[in-house]
Amino acid sequence: MIRLLLTRYLQKSKDQNFSFDDQVTTKVLLTLFLKKLSELIRFNLKSWSSLKCGGVAFIGRRVVFENFHLMVLGKNARVDNNCVIGALGKVGLKIGHNSSIGVFSRIIVSSGLQNLGEYICIGNNVGVGGYANIGGSGGVSIGDDTIIGPYFSAHPENHIFDNLDVAIRLQGTKRAAITIEENCWIGAKVTVLAGVTIGKGSIIGAGAVVTKSIPEYSIAVGNPATILKTRC
Repeated sequence: MIRLLLTRYLQKSKDQNFSFDDQVTTKVLLTLFLKKLSELIRFNLKSWSSLKCGGVAFIGRRVVFENFHLMVLGKNARVDNNCVIGALGKVGLKIGHNSSIGVFSRIIVSSGLQNLGEYICIGNNVGVGGYANIGGSGGVSIGDDTIIGPYFSAHPENHIFDNLDVAIRLQGTKRAAITIEENCWIGAKVTVLAGVTIGKGSIIGAGAVVTKSIPEYSIAVGNPATILKTRC
């Protein structure tokens, strides 16, 4: 019964062709069911606030939300254990339908109050692996159906360092938006820097540092990331 209920739920919410592996036992499924139930209860406890949500969402243990009134969670969005989600910014933060944020991630639009950041917009059906660090100072947009490996980082600003007589920390920053278009695959430990657009359907290999924009349907690797070939 548990297998049937979970299968129908996942088929309806994520993938109509979903089915559990035959080796997944009833005990494993019961553990999954109880985990989802506890995440749902935590979401309901949070939802007394001004959090905007398009439906049911799932919240892991020890998750910190900051500035609910600037945050939107889509239907079936999931935030895993020990994450910090901060929406303070000029626009705020959105996590789309069926999207997930992995454990120990920090998704924070603004890190200070002197110069607020812009936004973080994560589309629908996006999976962000654990230990991600995404800042929204210059704006970050991640398109639908994109999958991102663990230890991903996005930094939409750079420090100014022109004046040798002034500490770098006092010279301010230059901000530029980061855009990752739909249906991309971003490997583990990828870093994306300010002003970069990664075109739709692109693949970025593990460990790459993306300093310049990548055209659609490209495969890029390395530090700095260079294009190996295209998928067209």
